[in-house]
Amino acid sequence: MVCSKCGSTNDNNAKFCINCGTQLVTGEVPITKNEVFMGENQQKNDFKFSKELKESAKESIKKTIVPTVTKALSGVVASAITKAFGSKK
Repeated sequence: MVCSKCGSTNDNNAKFCINCGTQLVTGEVPITKNEVFMGENQQKNDFKFSKELKESAKESIKKTIVPTVTKALSGVVASAITKAFGSKK
């Protein structure tokens, strides 16, 4: 299947374009590269997609990686404090 946005050839069962990430519409007659319009708007769309992808990646990092690293560091600090000032028995 050919992506209607960028013209890349994808597997017929692909749900998203391997090149630009556009959702591929299934159930329609596949189009050929010669039928795809590649005008000035393509660069604008690519920039918009790239910007959206970058923002999505930032949000993903904020929601998953940052809390995970914070918890890990908290554990290391707590362990170091316990070893240094542990309870005396």
